[in-house]
Amino acid sequence: MKLSRYNIISNNSYTRGGEDENYKIYYNTLSAKSIAIKTSHHEEILSGNLKEIPNDIENYLIKNKFLTDKNYDEELYAAIEFQRLNAEDPTFRSFILLPTQWCNLGCDYCGQSHFRSPLSKNHREIVRRRVLEAINTESVNTVSIGWFGGEPLVAYKAILDLSKEFISEAEGTCNYSAHIVTNGSLLTEDKIYSLINDCNITRFDITIDGTKETHDSHRPSKKPGGSFDKIIDSLRIFKNGRFTVEPVVIIRVNLDNRNYRDIKNLVKYLYDKDLVSPRFEFNIAPIYSWSNDISSIELSQEEFSNIELDIFNDLNKYGFFYNVFPDRPMGVLCSAVTRNSEVVSATGNIFSCTEYPLVVEHEKNDSLTNLISLGIPTLRPKHQFDDWLIDIEQGNFPCNKCSFFPVCGGSCPKQWHNNVSPCPSYKYAPQKRLDHIAMLSGLRVK
Repeated sequence: MKLSRYNIISNNSYTRGGEDENYKIYYNTLSAKSIAIKTSHHEEILSGNLKEIPNDIENYLIKNKFLTDKNYDEELYAAIEFQRLNAEDPTFRSFILLPTQWCNLGCDYCGQSHFRSPLSKNHREIVRRRVLEAINTESVNTVSIGWFGGEPLVAYKAILDLSKEFISEAEGTCNYSAHIVTNGSLLTEDKIYSLINDCNITRFDITIDGTKETHDSHRPSKKPGGSFDKIIDSLRIFKNGRFTVEPVVIIRVNLDNRNYRDIKNLVKYLYDKDLVSPRFEFNIAPIYSWSNDISSIELSQEEFSNIELDIFNDLNKYGFFYNVFPDRPMGVLCSAVTRNSEVVSATGNIFSCTEYPLVVEHEKNDSLTNLISLGIPTLRPKHQFDDWLIDIEQGNFPCNKCSFFPVCGGSCPKQWHNNVSPCPSYKYAPQKRLDHIAMLSGLRVK
């Protein structure tokens, strides 16, 4: 047995108050587990003296893939095969639905083109029948719906009506789950309760790009009045509400070179407003191009990584949940790499990638088919990103040599194919993140 190629090991050693022992931090990307291990044990492992390691620690290290008897290529194959089995799993179907072309905000970094146009009766009926067909397919035991946009809550009634029918059909037939990506400006108490209790939406991705002035200028409304105060009111409802299912709210923060300095103020503001909750998680993300040019305001990957780590300090200080590293290995990277998932644009076009709908260039040139041509029982047509794992295995992209591939999955095939490196921020400052794990474990740098 030897150390896995997918271990990220701290350069620093750490101490705990009142102890003489020093520790190292291990993070393994195949299992997405971390451990503080005594430096003396670490040195025995490096020397191959596993007999000197206590059995319970050795067993933990083997079980969670820190130690392995596989060679370099075998470990890579295991990581690829795990993702391939998930991507090809016939028991799972996913539909990402855009019920409207319109958005009530006008964010200048958004790559979509929004316009008002009601969905045709054919569109809604075919979507309904496709989802019901999946629910009633004998081999399918899980169906997931993602409500996306534009701003999906512009079409709130359609979400409510379709969800109720999907849930009723799925009862006793298969597992049903749903999530929504929303700007949060149209949420009300009644809608929040209906979306959770009646639509079984258990995850809400809501964007806040800073404190009130920053957010409302960064994400301006197309009508007078900003969205910040409405979102804060909604967070309070999410925190204090009593629901039939437990919701998770992902507070997404999009960073560029104009707003990143204000995010620490946002974290403090939420704390002061008593909006810390185990229901809330933070997702700090850099803006990037969806075929639009945002080069004048985007941050470099290295810049973003350092800013993110600084924000982590405040999140920890005020008791908010965040992931220093991913807490689970990648199953399915995204809808783009599996035919069991499809993205249905408000135009009726079918895509594999969520960054294509409502982007003029992609709507015009890159749809796989449309709802009417596709038919009800068939999977979406194949797209080039469906061979993503083959590309990785054949070394067409550098991910096959990267220690983070098992949790990253390659990050974004679209960006790699556009010759843009989409590597996640944790690749650029792993040692500082291991320091964070140590701190959260009650350790300090020696």
